[in-house]
Amino acid sequence: MKKALSVALALLVALSMFSVMAFAEAAEAPITVIFKVDGVVVKEVNVASGTILTPYVPDDPVRQDTDTERYTFKGWKAEEGDDNLYYRNTFPKATLAEGETSKTIIYNAEFAVEDISGRQSLWNFIESLFERLNLLFEYFATIFNW
Repeated sequence: MKKALSVALALLVALSMFSVMAFAEAAEAPITVIFKVDGVVVKEVNVASGTILTPYVPDDPVRQDTDTERYTFKGWKAEEGDDNLYYRNTFPKATLAEGETSKTIIYNAEFAVEDISGRQSLWNFIESLFERLNLLFEYFATIFNW
């Protein structure tokens, strides 16, 4: 009796695995998720409906600073839809609406811009001190006719 029961259970497990494997093989990835930084595609992923996007989100992008501006990554913003900013752990699930067969979702990187043109580095400060000293020496040179 024990052998027959164990054989029946083994067959039941094997048959259930084949049905799960066949179902998983037929699954499609109808949703394309695209991540862009400054209009350039950084990552493109095809996922099934209901997929959590957290593992697919690229690392925080970096935009090169200029002489007058500093850029800080704020978050990912959907090209169409809401105005929310998303971070790695706050992305909504990729889902299809009723009647949709495929979908493309595009997220663009948003950056905060900080104006740094009025800031002075240590080297610029030392340079301005020497400029003032030169003006002072020129003034004394004109007074004392050197």
